[in-house]
Order: sequence, then C-alpha cells, then structure tokens
Amino acid sequence: MSYRLILQNCASGRPVLEGLASGVAQNGGLTPDEAALLGQACGEVFSFLCQGAEEIELEWVFRGHASFAEAQLWLPARPRAWQALQACQLSGLLREFSRERLLPAADLQPGQTSLMRAARAVEQVNLRAQDRRVGLCLRKDRYYPELDPPRWPAPPPQEVLRIDQPTPAGLQDFCSFLPDRHWGAPIFLRHPQRVSDLMASDGLCGVLAYGLQDRCLGGMFWWPKGRNIRGYGPYLMEGQSKLVAEQLLDACLRASARTAAYGLSILEPTLDLPVGQFERLGSYTLRDKTGRHEVPAYFRQLHEDPGGAAWCPEFLEDWLRQEYDRLELGREIRPLPTESTAPSPLSAFSTELQAGRLILQPIHPGDDSTECLERYVKAALEAGVVNIFVTLDLGQPWQGALAQVLRNLHFKPCFLRPAGGENLDLLIWQYESADA
Repeated sequence: MSYRLILQNCASGRPVLEGLASGVAQNGGLTPDEAALLGQACGEVFSFLCQGAEEIELEWVFRGHASFAEAQLWLPARPRAWQALQACQLSGLLREFSRERLLPAADLQPGQTSLMRAARAVEQVNLRAQDRRVGLCLRKDRYYPELDPPRWPAPPPQEVLRIDQPTPAGLQDFCSFLPDRHWGAPIFLRHPQRVSDLMASDGLCGVLAYGLQDRCLGGMFWWPKGRNIRGYGPYLMEGQSKLVAEQLLDACLRASARTAAYGLSILEPTLDLPVGQFERLGSYTLRDKTGRHEVPAYFRQLHEDPGGAAWCPEFLEDWLRQEYDRLELGREIRPLPTESTAPSPLSAFSTELQAGRLILQPIHPGDDSTECLERYVKAALEAGVVNIFVTLDLGQPWQGALAQVLRNLHFKPCFLRPAGGENLDLLIWQYESADA
C-alpha cells in the first residue's frame, strides 16, 4: 500500500512529513529506529528545499514493505533541483567518506550538507525522471542478522522428491548452506526471513528442491519485473547432481512462460546452470582482491520477438549488427539524427550499488554528460568500487548518442540485453581504466 502527501516547501511541514514517513515504514515491518531514520532522511531533504525563496509543490509517495520502506519525492525539474538531488545521490555512494572528503567529491554546495545527512541515514538513494519532474527515492532496508553456521550436515546426494514453494524450514536449510558453495550469491538470498519477506511483499518468486525428510537440495529464484525476468541460480547443495538444477530451471521456465515477459536473463550464473538451454549474450569482468573474473551472461527467449529498432553512432553499427545476427534478432539499426541538441544544460544518471558494482542509467539528456559521468567514475573509484557499468536504452536516440561519450571515457560494450520491441533493448557498457 502506498500513501501520497502534497506539501509546499514550508519548514512547518517537516514534522508531518517525518511522522508519515516513519509511520508507513514501521507499519510495513521496519523497527522504530529504522523507521525514524527514513523519516529523518526525508526531513533533511525537505529542509534543504525549504531554503529557496521560490514556493514549489512537493509530492511525496511512501511505501512500506516487510523488508524495506521507501519514500519518493517529486518536484519540478529545474537546474537547482537536478544539481542538488544528484549531489544527494553521490553522497549515498560516498557515505563512508569523512565530511571533509565528501563535500567536494559529491559536488555539494554551501548550504547542502542536509543532503549529505539524508544520504547517510538510508541504504539507497536513486534519482528518477518523469515528464518534466525530477524524483528522488530514499530506501531504508530492514536489518537481518547473519545466520550462525549450520549445526547439521548437508544432505547427501539423492533424487528430488518434489519441486515446490519454499517453506520456512526449507529456506532455513537453503540459506544456511548457501555461502559454503555459492559465496557470490546475492545478499538478499542469504537470510530465510528476508527471502520470505521479499516473496510476500516485493514479487520475488522461487522454488526449492526437496529430498528425503524434506531436506533442501537446491533452489532457484527469479524476479518478474517488466519485460525481462531476472533469474538467480540454480543453487545446489554440495554433492547434488545437475539433474536437480535442470528440474529447478524447468520449474522457473514453466512459471515464467505464464507471464507476459519477453525473456529470462541470468546475469550471475552458477556452475550448475544448464547453459545448453540459453543463448550466451556475452560476458563482463568482475575485479576483486583475488583478481579478474570473466562472468558470462545468458538469455532465454520466452515469447516471439516482435522486432524493433536500435539507435547508435557509426562506430558501433558493425558490432551491433553482428550481435543481433548472432542472437537471430531482427532489428533496424538507425543512424543518430544529425542534430541532437540536448534540451537541458544538466544531464542526470540514476545509480544502483550492489555487491561492489555501480550501475548507472541515464535518465535525462544534457550538455554536461561527459563531466557528469566523469564525476561518478571518480567518486566510485575513490570509494573503492572498480566494477562500473552503464546501461543504455538503444530505443532512445539521445541514449544511443551517449555511446561516443562512453567510448571516450574508457567504457567498452559488453553485451546486449534484448527485451523485444521499441525502446527496450539495453546495451551494457563496462568501465575499463586506461591502465587495466
């Protein structure tokens, strides 16, 4: 359930705003302390917006879930709002910095320190754009304690008796043994209560394989959001056969085929994935303390491809055509318009930070796209995040034009993520430093 609040940028509205934000968060499932931090973050952003002499109408939307709560702010898209909210987003990326380092790195101007405090109070800060409005999403996650090591042995190799919905005991079994064999599994799959909460309130789907005494032999999960389902797994317990993985994948495909989704993407495959049932999109590189690791990306088409178009600069046409031919996808590759003047001096990117990876998505065209991207890359590297990606929607000419900017900044195209139809094919780029 969501709640909507319309306020003028008047300081007297802060108590009402903070009270509603924390109340929705606590009703959703956050603790009183966690809910209060979300309310505080909203209040800090509101206080900054109250500094201007101009009266503006602010729309707030609150959603409370069992595992997180979020507050969305929408206001007219004006240069001061773009710069300030983008600085708030950068502050979230640099939350571990001292105040003295953070202020210049996040491009915070005098009088904007309240935005720094807001970003530090929550786990995620994301910019959004809609029509002629700019949005800021503040997300506070519920805390889940780390699981103790299991006191019982893993199940021996055996046949699957049934593939079924996760039970509390099955999730406890699955999450307890997951880190032993799948240390790179997403953080949201590592606690049984978090998985249960996400399945109950945020649309996560999944199945477990059960053996004797209802022991969990493995699991697979997927998120049906939009036209492209994102899959995770299959994750098998130590010693289980790949037949278990095939049965888990079959259950996922049957459930996915009943939706309107165009395809299933597996961007973090396990060694047990039956890759023969997928097209390999390409690969990307993850760098950590142990070195560089090439990670393949896979795709399974679920419904007929309707065709579409992709906009790109001339230097990318041959590579793009080869990729579409290899994937047997019919696309019209269109050259960029000769005159593509940005409608605004300020560009904007939305960020997502997950498992040591920064993913940037352009949400607003502007003349300063090169400087804006450089700022994010510099901030990420200073924060120790070396795996930096940009996702371009090739159905949007202005995003296709950013390919040249990315090339100049040492980004390289990794793979296409098809979704079928106009404005839906995504091209994933990865930052490769000049000395990499």
